[in-house]
Amino acid sequence: MAQPSALIDSLTLVTQQAPHDSQRVEAYIQLVILHRSGRDKAVAYAEQGISIAKKNNLNKGLFNLYNQVGIVYDLNSEFINALNAYEEALQQAKKLGRSDMLAMAYTNRGLTFYNLGSYDKSLEQYYAALEQYNDTSKHKVARASTYNNIGLVYSEVKERKKARLYFKKALATLGSEEDPYNYAAFITNLANEDSYDGQFDQAIALYKEAYAKHLLTGNRYGQALVLHNIGGLYQNMAKNDIAEVYLLQSAAVRQEIGDRYGVALCYNLLSNGYSLENKPDIAIVYSDSALRVAEALGSISLYAKVFRQRWVIFRAAKRTEEALAAHVLFKRYSDSLSTEASDKRFKEVQVRYDVAQKDQQLAFNQLAIREQKVTLQRRNFMLVALLFLLAFLISLSLVLRSRYRYKQKELLTQEALRMQKQQLEAVISAQEAEKFRFAQDLHDGMGQLLTALRLSLVKSDQPEPSKSEFLVEELYVELRNLAYNIMPQTLLRKGLVDALRELAERLNSSLKDKSIGFSAFGLKKRLPLKTEQLLYRVVQELFANVLKHSSASSIDLNLVADAESVNILVEDNGNGFDPAALGQSKGHGWANIQSRLQMLGATIVVDSRPGRSGTTFSIDLPLSPKA
Repeated sequence: MAQPSALIDSLTLVTQQAPHDSQRVEAYIQLVILHRSGRDKAVAYAEQGISIAKKNNLNKGLFNLYNQVGIVYDLNSEFINALNAYEEALQQAKKLGRSDMLAMAYTNRGLTFYNLGSYDKSLEQYYAALEQYNDTSKHKVARASTYNNIGLVYSEVKERKKARLYFKKALATLGSEEDPYNYAAFITNLANEDSYDGQFDQAIALYKEAYAKHLLTGNRYGQALVLHNIGGLYQNMAKNDIAEVYLLQSAAVRQEIGDRYGVALCYNLLSNGYSLENKPDIAIVYSDSALRVAEALGSISLYAKVFRQRWVIFRAAKRTEEALAAHVLFKRYSDSLSTEASDKRFKEVQVRYDVAQKDQQLAFNQLAIREQKVTLQRRNFMLVALLFLLAFLISLSLVLRSRYRYKQKELLTQEALRMQKQQLEAVISAQEAEKFRFAQDLHDGMGQLLTALRLSLVKSDQPEPSKSEFLVEELYVELRNLAYNIMPQTLLRKGLVDALRELAERLNSSLKDKSIGFSAFGLKKRLPLKTEQLLYRVVQELFANVLKHSSASSIDLNLVADAESVNILVEDNGNGFDPAALGQSKGHGWANIQSRLQMLGATIVVDSRPGRSGTTFSIDLPLSPKA
């Protein structure tokens, strides 16, 4: 790709004549960026800039040079050189004490380890990057991108549930309006997970949402990719007429942006759809179009894809000669070994076969010699086997009897737990009902009396407010807060999302040294009141624990929902701890949380460890009739 020569000449002049070394270093950084596609020049510029920056202790310049040359190495698959460059950038970031630079270096190392297939190390770097984002109100895009990268790692190792969780965290952190470009990428990744799990309708809905964002940002490449994915899904659903519409749209967009390889992929997929519908004539028309593009590009991989599809079409149409010719070409382009290598491999196989034949003959001769000994050993073996069989049968009868007793005991235990759970549900339901009644009485009874008393004092003839008025005012505020804590009216009238938002706002107004953030995504309608009450109490208890024990300055509350589940995330930047210690706590808070979640059939996962900044509580509630 040609670079703007005037800009390059201008920057080169700066490297030679600038009065300050910092200006020369900055010019070298820009030259490395402009020459990313030309590995040797980019590395040469980076080395010259690094030499100047080291002599003058320009740590920021060193960070940017090492970071940019690491990207160049990454693009050229020189992953070890890339890791070394990012490590140097990391050391400079530590000297500067810049958390944003540290996060960038950790993220780039994570991407390199991902490209190497070292997924555990990749996750380690991404989590280290997350720890640098202490202020949740800043770096939202970078934080969301890191969540997305973690989701991609889990997707690669096929841990679908974790991948979904982090893609949703990325979406909740970013928001749909702030950065539509990245939002479209994140929601496309979430759609891919639905596609892998066979949830085609849900995947298509997400792809369409991503397509709308791509239209908004003018990202033509993203539009073409999403249209291609939607077409492929409709083809998997045996809706080839709809698939054809999307694939032709994708081909048209790719034609406009000059992506001829992508155009050929669309035609090849269209050919596959008509082949599946047993319409070989139309399938061949599209295959011919794909073949013409492959010939124009001279792409070996594209030739292999096209001729494999043509082989499938001709074979299904019983056009034997054409099928055979297509298969020959498919094999020619897909075989990775040369004729010479194949001959060498054949000779090696032949040698191994000859050696095996000789060994087999030798073994046969030895077998005759050992046959008498084997006969005697067989008799002894049969005797021992009978003894072992008898012992096994006795042991099996004992095990079966023990298992029967264990199952009976387990059934009794399960019944006791069921009754205990019913009793617990009855107690909690009664508590919530009593809280509602008590809050209503406070509001309607004593609240009205205090209001009347306050008005009476205000209307008195005293020129200045009396101490009684101030006391009544304080009592009135305390009474309202007490009624809110017992049963928030917002929860009853508007639902969980508004109640949680009000809780965050109240905490923000009362805790001047704390930052409480809240976001919600995907919950379109209210949950049953019982479910909302229990989830609200759980979040209240988590906030109380964080504020009491973690020394956190920032807490984020995120609610994410889809058709299958509701996920609530409470994240803080306080001191980490050992989650195992929660079960050993003498207080009732954690036990109350577990009891309420158990009633809902929900689960909670705690991500924290001693010595690490930040803790995440993740609540997952399946949306079933039970909820």
